[in-house]
Parts: sequence; structure tokens; C-alpha cells
Amino acid sequence: GRFDLDEWARAVRTHRPKAVSLVPTAVRMVLHSELTRDDLASIKVVTSGTAPLSVEDSEAFTDKFGIPVLTSYAATEFGGGVAGWSLPDHKRYWADKRGSVGRASGGAQLRVVTEDGTVLAPDEPGLLEVKPGQLGPDADWIRTTDLGKLDEDGFLWILGRADQAIIRGGFKVIPDVVRDAIESHPAVAGASVVGRPDDRLGETPAAVVELRPGSTATTEDILAHLGSRLARYEVPTELVIVDTIPRTPSGKADLRAVRDQLAGATR
Repeated sequence: GRFDLDEWARAVRTHRPKAVSLVPTAVRMVLHSELTRDDLASIKVVTSGTAPLSVEDSEAFTDKFGIPVLTSYAATEFGGGVAGWSLPDHKRYWADKRGSVGRASGGAQLRVVTEDGTVLAPDEPGLLEVKPGQLGPDADWIRTTDLGKLDEDGFLWILGRADQAIIRGGFKVIPDVVRDAIESHPAVAGASVVGRPDDRLGETPAAVVELRPGSTATTEDILAHLGSRLARYEVPTELVIVDTIPRTPSGKADLRAVRDQLAGATR
């Protein structure tokens, strides 16, 4: 269910746990609450997983309560954490490696490769491959859809998703599927779909749409058209009709410029 701040604070005061686990949304709720260091006196460490927690939020939490936040990372392909921060690592390395999701954990092995499987040197970005601990040392490497880099000390940074998939509250949304559905509307000349950050769901799909010359269609028309073609979680939470979709020289939608267009439209 939903995180109940008052109930949680009461439980902490009553049971005085040394360690607590909070999803990023809950970390932010505690951070922005009236709770003080005294309310959380027993807690020595907070662990946080499932969705990315920003460095700013985790550091603000530590500044306010004096409690380190240890983040972990689970690859979507096989639930279960494969990397994370330990308390000794946090004490020793956090200042230098803030933003990392920590080192291999639970017996997992990590490596970063090119498309064709060449293993990359430290700090070179590529596709993350994992050998999960529970599968044993003779298991095959499993390729994830995450882009990442490993440094020489084995700390992992997640840089994005190779397949551009949008993970909306645990559901996987493929931008091309949403774009095809939008472009099947007779008035639409083209569309581009990107993920927008969302405090509650992680991210949601958002779209910019270019209409055919002389065509008229409203945002509502297009969303109604999508209702019968997409799952509810695939329907964009924002859909903005623009004069032209910004494109790269090769003719592909320029996703960074599309994000700026959406940010400008929703300010």
C-alpha cells in the first residue's frame, strides 16, 4: 500500500530499528517532512532500491538526519539486486563516487561490453552484462538493456537504457509502440515519445506530435484514438502538438530537443 509517514514514524519510535528500507518516494517523503534527527535517533542506515534515487535527495537526507542512504540496483531482466552500496564502501568512497549504484553484490559479477560483446576497459560506457550470484560461476553472462560503466574499483554507474524503454510504475513501455499508435491517426504526420521523470511512478511516456499540413486534430482526438490501441499504462501522460519535431541531421527525432520542447510546453 501507500507509505504512511505518521505510522512509519510511530513504528520507528516504538521499535527503534537500526536499519530501515525505504523506496525513493518514501525517502523523499521523510526528507520533506517535519521529522527531526531525534525522531529517527535509532536508525544508523537507510537502504533504498527499486527506482533510482537522485544523489541530491540521498545527500540532503544524510545532511538533515545524519544517516547514510545505501542505494542498490536490480537489473530488470532478473529481479534481485546485483549491485549496491555497503556501509564501509559508503564511508570510504561516497565522496569520490557519488552517483554510482555501488559494487557487485550477492555474488553477482558485472561487466560492460560493446554491441558485439567486446569487454570494455574501466570507465568506458557500454551495455551492462551480469552473471547473477544465484546462478553460480559457470552460468552464462546475461545482457541487460541498461547502459553503464564500471570504474577500476568495480563501482557501477547506470547511464540509461539501451532500448529507450520507459519503466512506468513497474510496467515497461516501448516508445516505438506508442509512436506507431499515434502515427496511425490520419491527421498525424509524425510523433516522438520520450520518458518524463515522475515522483510516484519513476517515469511516464510523453509525446510530441506533428500534424499533416491542412489537418486539424486536438490532443483529445489523438488520445481517444489511442484508447483502443494501447494499454492504459502505455497512453502518454502528456501529448503536445508542435509545429515541427526537432530532428538530427540523419532525420531521427532529436530526443534531447524533444524533451526541452515538452518541458517548455508544461512549464
